[in-house]
Amino acid sequence: MLEKKKCPLIVVAGHPNEGKSAILATLVEDDSVRVSPYPGETKKSRSFPIIVDNHEIVRFVDTPGFQNPIRILAWLKRRKGEDARQSLREFISQFEHNEDYKDDCELLKPLVKADVVMFVVDASRPIRKVDQAEMEFLRLLGRPRVAILNCKGENDGWLEQWRAELRRYFNSIFLFSAHKADFKARMELLESIKGIDYELAPQISHIIQAVKKDWLSRCEETAILITNMIKEILSFKSKKTFHGELSEKEEQKLKKSLLEQYKRFAVLAEEKTFKQIRLLYRHRVLKTELPAPPILEENLFSEKNWKMLGLTRKQFLATGFTIGAYTGAMLDLGHGGLSLGLCSLLGGVIGGVSAYAACNSLLSGRNIMGFRLEEYSLTMGPVANIQLMYILIDRALIYYRHLITWPHGRRDYQNAEQDFQTYMQTSFVRQWSKKQRKIAEDFFKSLTSENYQGKEPEEIEENFIRLIEKCLLEISNITNKCEE
Repeated sequence: MLEKKKCPLIVVAGHPNEGKSAILATLVEDDSVRVSPYPGETKKSRSFPIIVDNHEIVRFVDTPGFQNPIRILAWLKRRKGEDARQSLREFISQFEHNEDYKDDCELLKPLVKADVVMFVVDASRPIRKVDQAEMEFLRLLGRPRVAILNCKGENDGWLEQWRAELRRYFNSIFLFSAHKADFKARMELLESIKGIDYELAPQISHIIQAVKKDWLSRCEETAILITNMIKEILSFKSKKTFHGELSEKEEQKLKKSLLEQYKRFAVLAEEKTFKQIRLLYRHRVLKTELPAPPILEENLFSEKNWKMLGLTRKQFLATGFTIGAYTGAMLDLGHGGLSLGLCSLLGGVIGGVSAYAACNSLLSGRNIMGFRLEEYSLTMGPVANIQLMYILIDRALIYYRHLITWPHGRRDYQNAEQDFQTYMQTSFVRQWSKKQRKIAEDFFKSLTSENYQGKEPEEIEENFIRLIEKCLLEISNITNKCEE
């Protein structure tokens, strides 16, 4: 039986306050990593495994910053000819309880076990002697190593000087911002590690494939969540039934009440979905809230029915009507431009009495042929305006973009709302092709039209899910465009 190969250990090291913790938080998608603008925040080394399909594929370690690199380097050089890692183990054994080297030993413990070392530097400042000592120390350690240029400030005037110096000590150099890096940038960083050691290359390739597979799986799950949310909101239907006649003012009050009920339902459905997506992408602190979705009030009220009580089949036939299937007679009352379904007539009308005349008869006197109309109901939904679906799609895609472009190492949450408002100006739906719009229109009709004749509902929904999923992949910068 072959021995199971351990997952790679990648140790993040550097001087205090260079952005190590922010880099690590972004790489492992964990906003619980403590990040501070003040040096010395990290006192203990801490492991962060990446787990895919219940298997740990790689482990990152956040470490305290170097405290005495020049003295440790001098100690290491005095033991010339000895294995550097073994020498450092002896250093830890000798000095780990010494207050002067306590933090250094906390850094050295994972370093001597590292498969890969990531050295983080703030390239917005000049190089110092202490930086050179740290780089030489890591070179003597003899482990595969990559230098991460993390420009914390706006000044990039030192960038080329840093690159030239780092080439002397490191196998690979990568420009990576903890506050801007997206999924593609994280994958490129892993690719750069794959090229520095041929023995590690197969394992790093496996990590990259697993992380990509996990991201694709999350995109698919997000597409399903968005689809289910839209189904709930568009299919929502509410009915209010009561007895007696209503004044116009009372009727308007009823409509307003039903509309508010619908708005609350839509807001809660969206909030629930966005929370699920946020947790799916491991954002536990970032909680930017969208303004309430604009509910298009046109065509929200679908039926307005009067029901005749106490009327037998024989009596009803005697009035000149024949019993048949309900047909929704739609009539625009001119109430704020809303098209309201006023009545459902029974079958055809004989004796030259038209459906329109019958509706007017029902509405004018609240009785017909001497029989009282005792029950009145107003139904709202399902939505008849397709524009609401497009609004919900855009809002979901904009929210997704906001989530995945906010790195987990970023901590200026006070600016999240401002950043989000910038994204709110975007419309993804406007860029869709006719084929993509047709997929969305079929989905809308299958949800809102009782008489829709088309493909099977399962196929229509699956096509819509794939449409949303491809757009999510485009936003993730995995594909070049939203495929048709």
